[in-house]
Amino acid sequence: MDQTKLRPFHATDADWVVARHAALYAAEEGYDDSFRTLVAQIIADFMAEHDPTRERGWIAARGSARRGSIFVVQDASGPQVAKLRLVLVEPPARGTGLAQQLLDTALSFARAAGYRALVLTVDVPVSGLRERDLRNGFRMPWRPGPATVLDVALHPRWLAGIARHGMPGLVNLSEHGESAS
Repeated sequence: MDQTKLRPFHATDADWVVARHAALYAAEEGYDDSFRTLVAQIIADFMAEHDPTRERGWIAARGSARRGSIFVVQDASGPQVAKLRLVLVEPPARGTGLAQQLLDTALSFARAAGYRALVLTVDVPVSGLRERDLRNGFRMPWRPGPATVLDVALHPRWLAGIARHGMPGLVNLSEHGESAS
């Protein structure tokens, strides 16, 4: 891994986070300027309201050059659920292990802050990142559909388990923490 270090997010990083998210998502995914507005609002809300014991942001930097960001914020669904926000790795830093370093830092913080689940919302599926997300304990949400009907037909014990124990819960963070120990 190169000499990139993670440091806490500071207010002076806000313009960079907004500008780089807007520029990269416009160039790589075709997002319009409304995405810039969304990111600016997320940053403004974080700066105005975050609880530093439960929510945190990090900037990856190599010297004075910023190379990435990641934020952990409490989800509105409850005090045991956090979400990852504003995850970004600059193109020259991709493939260096920086994304994993950012994710490891966020997972460790979320676990220490007492969260049981960490939600990662992916607006644009990036197939190369899916393997890393699975390796780090993230799972796709359950969605009923034709595949579910087939699963029930082929695996009746699966349905019986749901009937006895209920739907699986959001426990990816604690499961990841236990398996990593």
